[in-house]
Amino acid sequence: MEFVEVSSRAELQSLEAELARERATPGSKVEICDLGASGFDARYVVARDGDVIAGAATMVEESWELHKLYVRPDYRKDGLGAKLADQALLFARENGFEELNIEMSGDSEAFWDRWVGDRPFEYYGERKFSVILDCATPRTPA
Repeated sequence: MEFVEVSSRAELQSLEAELARERATPGSKVEICDLGASGFDARYVVARDGDVIAGAATMVEESWELHKLYVRPDYRKDGLGAKLADQALLFARENGFEELNIEMSGDSEAFWDRWVGDRPFEYYGERKFSVILDCATPRTPA
């Protein structure tokens, strides 16, 4: 598995098609509808397994935000989501973000609680599960 930045959202078409299929499945808890960032210039960090994009993180520099994170269902439960979130945090540090904003939605609360772990964070805004992470502080290994 390699983690790379791709140059455009167009490279995420097959992953977005999988997202749309999953979202349309009865009982789906997926709340995001695409990997774009309407009105913002986004950058995309992907997990690539050969020719397959297994997951992606949408980063928005203007708001220091990990806007969206999605992993194909067949790549879940192996820690890929956490590895992709770690790569997004590394990207944020390397690109001068002072913090990394993350808004949790749907059934992702448990994932983000595990991922945040002992990193410094604070809740903000009106959304119950919004957090700000200090990008300058490395995570203490579990």
